[in-house]
Amino acid sequence: KCGKSIPELKVVCAECQKGSNYHFTRSWATCHYDGVLRECIHTLKYRGKVHLARPLGQLMADFAKDHLNEISMDMIIPVPLHSSKKREREFNQAELLSRGVSKALHLPIVTNNLKRIRPTQPQSNLDSKEERLANIRDAFKLTSPPKLTGKSILLIDDLFTSGSTVNECSRTLLDGGAQEVVVLALARG
Repeated sequence: KCGKSIPELKVVCAECQKGSNYHFTRSWATCHYDGVLRECIHTLKYRGKVHLARPLGQLMADFAKDHLNEISMDMIIPVPLHSSKKREREFNQAELLSRGVSKALHLPIVTNNLKRIRPTQPQSNLDSKEERLANIRDAFKLTSPPKLTGKSILLIDDLFTSGSTVNECSRTLLDGGAQEVVVLALARG
């Protein structure tokens, strides 16, 4: 459920077996967050090399075609940045990555409803799961909810570490009427 890499014969990881409080139904990550991929994600996000979004998004699209095609979803929602971060960066990497997945799965990308309403620290700068949970708690809201009632949403992010960000987004979407949220991240850290 959490996207953690597990041995082939196991169905869920130990943390999910304990009943972790995830609001999303399931999550996937296309790759491990290391090596060249780690450098590519860092270069995209922090050096503004947006041309990397296309091949990275294609990795996600290929994975989605192979693993998510049989799951019924209604729309893609990329994890939003706070408006100040988006102004500073001039793009939202999750939104850019979503484009390839959108084409592969023939799903619309919805970007105008889930908003990050306050700035947060980068989750990667925080040490503990508790700090990450506190950092992201109540950071999102639906500003002009589309018709989410009964809809299945594919939530897209670049990196899944503790799951705190996608979990908080999922909680917000479910509170807004969504039936289900599944998560696809480029990498699992």
